[in-house]
Amino acid sequence: MDINSIIQVLASIFTVFISAFIAPFFLNFYMKRKFRKMQYLIDSQNILQNVHNDFKTNFVEPTIAENLFFVMTGIRTNYNTIPAYLKLKDLLGQDYEWLMIRSAKPHFKFDNKGEIEIILSKYTLIYRNFSLVLSFVFSLTGLGILIYFSRFDINTLSEILLIYMLAFPLFIFAFYILSTLTSISRAGILQKRLTVVKMKLTQSEPENKI
Repeated sequence: MDINSIIQVLASIFTVFISAFIAPFFLNFYMKRKFRKMQYLIDSQNILQNVHNDFKTNFVEPTIAENLFFVMTGIRTNYNTIPAYLKLKDLLGQDYEWLMIRSAKPHFKFDNKGEIEIILSKYTLIYRNFSLVLSFVFSLTGLGILIYFSRFDINTLSEILLIYMLAFPLFIFAFYILSTLTSISRAGILQKRLTVVKMKLTQSEPENKI
């Protein structure tokens, strides 16, 4: 068995081992999170039944609403702005989930009416475009290294490791750069969707008046 076959076998074993080790951890984490949401709903009801009315109205209910909203959506916000987020999700419609809305939150801004606007500045778009180009360059360079050395007869483990040590960091950098653009890209998707929805609403208003 040559060195390449050995590496492939070891990589397969390592992948199976990691999957078997990590999968139960993530499943356990997911179940605990679901249980925490259910438990918070139960505890909230108990709290509301055992406090003074004024304190309940002015403090307990808003606090519970904020925490419950955070538990269910992952978005930490003020009690007074919760309706704006609910309206945003309602406007988006379709299958736009809280995960996408939460990811795009850094680009949200409240207008004079207290509604959420999605703002992508010129500098944000420049950063996005530059990062995409940089990520492409890193990926292309890493791929070029692998293609270049594939022409040579490489049989030793040290040579193979050296090649991967040169190429893999470039792929990792490219992936990291793309991951930093998730918020911007999702904000752009939501912004386009909101624009379409608001245009339809604007066009339907004259018809309703008639």
